[in-house]
Amino acid sequence: MSDFLLELLSEEIPARMQAGARADLEKLFRRELEAAAIAARLREFRAQPARFGPRYLSGAEPLPDGRLRLPGAMAIQDAATALATEWETDATTVGGMVIEALGHLPTLGERISIGEYDFEVERLADRVVESVILVRLPTPRDEDEP
Repeated sequence: MSDFLLELLSEEIPARMQAGARADLEKLFRRELEAAAIAARLREFRAQPARFGPRYLSGAEPLPDGRLRLPGAMAIQDAATALATEWETDATTVGGMVIEALGHLPTLGERISIGEYDFEVERLADRVVESVILVRLPTPRDEDEP
């Protein structure tokens, strides 16, 4: 059982597959609990990406000039929720999404627009995007306002 839980906590599932995986996992847990004759009442089954280490626990950081810093290791689902947006991507992290959108490993300061935001690569370590700076792109509605 401990091996299963370690594997489960280590698994990264693409964002668009998480809802189905969550439902499948709930069914498995309920079936196993019933088979073991364990009386459990699951009102709500929660599953979310697990990350280990301090760099995975930090979130968005507003900057004095209105921009926003995101850790590259931040889960896509967490970033999208924080920004009230959605991105179509197979990546599981913000840094992975930037690499996927660029189609290559980025260089420091490289920029790309994804959805409603402009992403600038702020810090790199080896082949990992450690942080990005976001600026919300103006929408046509924003440009019409005085």
